[in-house]
Amino acid sequence: MHALETLYLDSNQVSKIEAGAFQGLGALETLSLEMNQVSKIEAGAFQGLGALKTLSLEVNQVSKIEAGAFQGLDACA
Repeated sequence: MHALETLYLDSNQVSKIEAGAFQGLGALETLSLEMNQVSKIEAGAFQGLGALKTLSLEVNQVSKIEAGAFQGLDACA
């Protein structure tokens, strides 16, 4: 079985990204959350996504980003 490398969650009315939301997707390289209603990104939201190279949060309403929200995204450009 191949590991998921690309995930598009555009236009899905996502309102917040909780801690550990993407656990188990360690091979993910591209994550798109464009055109949602994201207003809050919790600490540890992208935990375990060490291979992630591209993260797109365009066209959202982000008003709160907790400290540590992007921790571990070392490969992200």
